[in-house]
Amino acid sequence: MAQKLFHYWADRSNTNSYVTDTNNRGKVIPPIDGLDIKYRITDANGIDCFLSECPDEESSPERYKITNTVGAGLTVVDTTKWNSLISEYDTRQEAQRMVAVRNYRTKLLDQSDWVVSKANETGVGLSTAFKNWRTSLRDLPTVAISTQLPTAPSEVIGLEGTLEGEYQAELYSVPKVNDSLPAQAPPGP
Repeated sequence: MAQKLFHYWADRSNTNSYVTDTNNRGKVIPPIDGLDIKYRITDANGIDCFLSECPDEESSPERYKITNTVGAGLTVVDTTKWNSLISEYDTRQEAQRMVAVRNYRTKLLDQSDWVVSKANETGVGLSTAFKNWRTSLRDLPTVAISTQLPTAPSEVIGLEGTLEGEYQAELYSVPKVNDSLPAQAPPGP
């Protein structure tokens, strides 16, 4: 049976101390025998931390002496707390992804405003496809996150292509433990 651990980086100059308040350099993986890092996450303050496992005392009592709360920076957790930490992390990450969606939505709306201005100046109506596309963009924050932006109509062909790669890269740069996005394709040759 493995113990589930929530912990931070160890301080390089004193590996019995944990770095719980900064993401600066000078930190190392804690020197715990059999430590198996499962997830690198961040806490509510954005500080790097880990969910790890290591053998419990019963399987090897002389080597593993981790008590329930060892101190600031290292805690033995049960499955409920483990799952809660993952859920809290994923919720924060999802919020960051929603910011990316809104940012790219706003870029596309801003970059297509010229079509609306031109239609107003010339008295030519906007196509239904264009109106539907802009509505789809405005709806993005209220729908599930997708790796694809709505397809642009002929009035702005190529506009979304300039941002599609950036948009996808931004979404995938915000990792989650339980990720709803499809696995990212490996880079090409």
